[in-house]
Amino acid sequence: MIQALAQACEDFGAESVERLALFQAAIVASDLRVSRGESDGRLGVLAQNATWGPAAARMDPYTAATVFLREARRVGSNGRSARSASRLAARVQCGPGAWRHATARRAAERIIAGLAVVDLPVATRERAPLAADA
Repeated sequence: MIQALAQACEDFGAESVERLALFQAAIVASDLRVSRGESDGRLGVLAQNATWGPAAARMDPYTAATVFLREARRVGSNGRSARSASRLAARVQCGPGAWRHATARRAAERIIAGLAVVDLPVATRERAPLAADA
């Protein structure tokens, strides 16, 4: 799950505020789990409703993240949104307020910091050799 979100950020060229907003939104919406559907029809790691696309796309973490990032870029570039990750996540999700996303900030920052330490395998680039490999 985390790897799919991180890969979407890398492929999209997400800015740090967009990356943080995505992880905050995923934590708030689903605790980083793929939701199989609530009574309100929300699906996937971001608990997106049908206006976000077909069910298959909402259930795929990479696709859902890419759709979120496109909307975050649009919302964040219109000048009306303060570029805090919490506000950006709340505006994109049209759900819980920024205060709720702010409660997930530390957890999201820890996940992102962990990604910087661990070299995730990426299909489009070779892994840098480790000191033990040399």
